[in-house]
Amino acid sequence: MTVTAQDGGTPARFATITVDVNVVRETGALRFTLDTYSATIPETERVNSSIVQTFANPGVCLPIN
Repeated sequence: MTVTAQDGGTPARFATITVDVNVVRETGALRFTLDTYSATIPETERVNSSIVQTFANPGVCLPIN
C-alpha cells in the first residue's frame, strides 16, 4: 500500500511511503472494499489518532502461471 501526504502550501509539498499490511489468520486472497482511500488531517490532530479505517473482503484467488 502506498501512502502520500501533501500539504496545502503553494507550491504543495508531498512525501510518499510504502506501507506493508500483514494479515493474520486469513487463508485466501483479500481485496480492499475501495481502490483508493483519502483523508484530510488537520495540523492540530493528536499523535496516534486513527485517521482512516479500511475493510478487506475475501477476493478471488487465481492461480499464478
